Amino acid sequence: MLLQSVQDQEGKISSLYDSSNVLASKYDPHSKKFVIIFSNGGQYLYDNVSENTFIEFQKAKSQGKLIHSLIKTHNGKKVSVVDIKSMMEDIENLKKQK
Repeated sequence: MLLQSVQDQEGKISSLYDSSNVLASKYDPHSKKFVIIFSNGGQYLYDNVSENTFIEFQKAKSQGKLIHSLIKTHNGKKVSVVDIKSMMEDIENLKKQK
């Protein structure tokens, strides 16, 4: 479930989720690049993801299920491992506010 979504001045969208598997995502509507950060810190890049697919991902009750049905067709590749500590803190704070 989407907890927060913020769009920067360049139009890139960063989102945080209340999900057992997906912590965050970043989407660039200009390049159609979509990054998903998983609970293990793995960061995967998906190319050529339409804005409609991204919106469907955000609105889903389960982002994990959509990864298998929609995003996997975009041949994701692991690009790095990130420190998730601050993300986890942000997510917990957002959950408390709701």
